Amino acid sequence: MRVTALNARHNGSGPLITAVTAAGLHAPAIHAHAPFDLIFANILAKPLERLATGIATLLAPGGHVILSGLTRDQERWILACYRARGLVLVQALRLDNWVALVMQRKSLQQKTRKKYSSRVKSAVRGSGYAENV
Repeated sequence: MRVTALNARHNGSGPLITAVTAAGLHAPAIHAHAPFDLIFANILAKPLERLATGIATLLAPGGHVILSGLTRDQERWILACYRARGLVLVQALRLDNWVALVMQRKSLQQKTRKKYSSRVKSAVRGSGYAENV
């Protein structure tokens, strides 16, 4: 906690960062500030798997989660856990055998835009707009 606060101050983001120690995602200190635009979880793969539903729930629409502390052989497993909860991969960062996954919860606008986009594409494919409405 002390090091997190010190690093945040050093990087000029001290007022924007609140670090808490909690024995799980149900801690009042966590729920008091949810939903979050950014969640950073640098823990082992098994706890990341167990926390997938909770992390996805605490993430704001359009928010990002960075999952790190993973090895390359765990990447597909953890990716599948979070994709199953509606998150999409933005970027996978790999260094030697280590992987960090940057994932995003779709915003309501992104979901609406995608649905509208598919309707427009199906209307364009037809011979006339009226027959596809």
